[in-house]
Amino acid sequence: MSAEAAIEAAMAAKKSAEIAAALHSPLIGLESQPITYLSSGTLWIIPVALRNHGTLPATHHSISTPKARRKAASPLQTINGPESAEIPPHSAYETDLRPALNDQAQSQIASNQKILILTLKTTYNAPDGRKFEYTAEARLHIVSKRLEVLKSETRSI
Repeated sequence: MSAEAAIEAAMAAKKSAEIAAALHSPLIGLESQPITYLSSGTLWIIPVALRNHGTLPATHHSISTPKARRKAASPLQTINGPESAEIPPHSAYETDLRPALNDQAQSQIASNQKILILTLKTTYNAPDGRKFEYTAEARLHIVSKRLEVLKSETRSI
């Protein structure tokens, strides 16, 4: 009888620890910064911040851009910054997105004939080794000169 009670107590403690660990984790989100210059014939630079809304630091953080969608979607030429960074809780990592756009595409996007959609993926770890992947899809809103997040997802990997 007491062995069964000890097993149940151990299982309850393990479950409680798992719930506490899930509540305490890094949580990355995409924030758009104002875009200062969007004219044809120039390299468009779109500043963004990846903010850690969680309670733990996001370690081994890296950014990539998966395949672009063709609704005027565009691959990115470069992402400025290190391949790996740490983002403390309630802090942000700022970087520049640079879509690879020719003059015609820029003109069509600026006149709202096409929509620019960018996909950004970031992977990061919690200090205890848990790994996460955040994916955001955002469109460029020409009037406000900001990215609008269309959808985002965080998953354990």
